[in-house]
Amino acid sequence: MAPFRTLVCAVLILPGFAHAGDTGVGGQVVKAKSELRSLETEAARGAKGLLKSFTPQEYHALVTAAQDYASQVAGPDDRQFTSLSVTALSTAVASKRGLLEEVQASELRNVAPAASGPASEDVWEWPSLHKNYRILMEQAAKPNSGLFPITGPNYLARIVGPGTQAVPESLFQDCVCIGRRLAGNDQFCCTGVLVGKNVVVTAGHCYFCLGADSNTAVVHFGLDTSLVGRRVTGKAYRHQQYGENGLHNDIAVIVLDQLVTDIAPRRIATSSEVDRSSFIRAAGFGNTNYEGSIGFGLKRMVDVPMASVCCCREGDPAKLGCDKELELVAGFVGLGADSCRGDSGGPAYVLVGENAADDASWAVAAVTSRATKSSIRPCGDGGIYVRLDKFESFIRSVPGAQF
Repeated sequence: MAPFRTLVCAVLILPGFAHAGDTGVGGQVVKAKSELRSLETEAARGAKGLLKSFTPQEYHALVTAAQDYASQVAGPDDRQFTSLSVTALSTAVASKRGLLEEVQASELRNVAPAASGPASEDVWEWPSLHKNYRILMEQAAKPNSGLFPITGPNYLARIVGPGTQAVPESLFQDCVCIGRRLAGNDQFCCTGVLVGKNVVVTAGHCYFCLGADSNTAVVHFGLDTSLVGRRVTGKAYRHQQYGENGLHNDIAVIVLDQLVTDIAPRRIATSSEVDRSSFIRAAGFGNTNYEGSIGFGLKRMVDVPMASVCCCREGDPAKLGCDKELELVAGFVGLGADSCRGDSGGPAYVLVGENAADDASWAVAAVTSRATKSSIRPCGDGGIYVRLDKFESFIRSVPGAQF
């Protein structure tokens, strides 16, 4: 896809952004470019290939510098803003972590084969997608925003992806890892979200790895499945029309064997709250590389711009592979920030309050289902999420569910 091949070339030839917008731009651009260059200089002094961590304050400085740079150069052009800020963030964070050469090679390997066809190119042209990405970046650049858009390097994180953050204990305790208990052993495979006293919602395609009709589903409450934590068993119920009549209906409910009294269930977002959202926060325990093969078991989160809030526009189902009025789509080809294998069934939150750092400011809009039809890689090029407001009657009808 031409725009992303161009973006990749920018990453490869312009670590300091010296050739972009050098004429006719103000002091803020120069300052932003200087800040980004200083990160590269710092990384160059470190041991090659050694992953360096950075504080939330440093992370915010990166986002702010990239947002300022892209805004000054692109002006009102939202599409150019997307391209410039994605490039700036990916390069700057890779530089700070001492991995600029590695991320360049990875970006070339993972994104350059963009023979993705007309569907991806059409999605890239959607004005609403770039508008939503810009809104996310502008909000994330505000002091103490608590938001985490993409940052790079792409191959190191995903819930997958750049911008991925480990979830602090104060946030999203309702996001759980789920699997099957077999012969005394717990085998985890997906993610879910607690929406009732004993009700966990997940993806319908996770049904068989939960043990299907048997009472063998197990839910892990905590941040890391490798650590001791509370685990509760239950029974899974899949939507009666899963995969029928040309629709996915990719949703299932686990009714737990005991009530959860010390963790607040997550409120399901109203239709109007979902419809007016410009981004989601995806959370899950899934893999962290774009091939979807490593990193399962640690709760992570990332903020992703909305591509289609309801799969309602003409051509959305054909181009994206989503179900009209039943699903939403977030992310796009080449972005990187995304959900991945193992995140299936995990919550896609929308911000309904003022403070993103406040757990109560988030409601759950959807659960992770699958990659978009326009995706090039298994992970990192956009995801489809099942809207819970469209299936709330099913969720509440499951036998034994308490709210």
